[in-house]
Amino acid sequence: MSCTIVNCEYCNKEIKRSSYFIKRNKHHFCSNECRIASRICVCSGEKNGNWKGDIKLKCSQCGEEYNIKRSQKLKEYDNSFCSKECFGKWTSEQRTGEKHWNWKGGLRPLTKQVRDLYEHHQWYKKILKRDNDTCQECTSTENVQVHHIIELSKLIKDNKIETIEEALKCEALFNEDNGVALCIQCHAEKHPRQKKLILKRAS
Repeated sequence: MSCTIVNCEYCNKEIKRSSYFIKRNKHHFCSNECRIASRICVCSGEKNGNWKGDIKLKCSQCGEEYNIKRSQKLKEYDNSFCSKECFGKWTSEQRTGEKHWNWKGGLRPLTKQVRDLYEHHQWYKKILKRDNDTCQECTSTENVQVHHIIELSKLIKDNKIETIEEALKCEALFNEDNGVALCIQCHAEKHPRQKKLILKRAS
């Protein structure tokens, strides 16, 4: 029986098929894996008879258009994003400060920003060095922290600081006389309402 060389419809590999086989079959594959893979390709996307096209959306952050599959469910179409990076940037800009649902006037967020400043870290290190990493109340040298004698939030409020730029110009925030080294136990005693939280953070 004579054989003819044909190509696998999926991987294009050359295969031998008899004339009888060629007459009886319209499609030719070198393996069952290629046969299955071909069916998946034919039945998905634009090749599917029920194909209705992708949904085109505009990224709420960068403004670029992108497509999603109809099978992808979106909770809302008002804000959609082409990437995790764009979602992260949008969240930073739209869900912080006054736009955040838990906004309390900006005092707590600004306090956190000040604590993250390089100048505040330097202030913290200087206090520890000045006090020899020793609690100034019980002389313990374990779990020593820096305590604001006048609370940072009160300094921000009293000096009417509303932005991080204003905070950087305020000398009172970085006055070394307003800091003292305390062990975590003594520090917690200075903040009765936050005592459990301070102790929990160190555990």
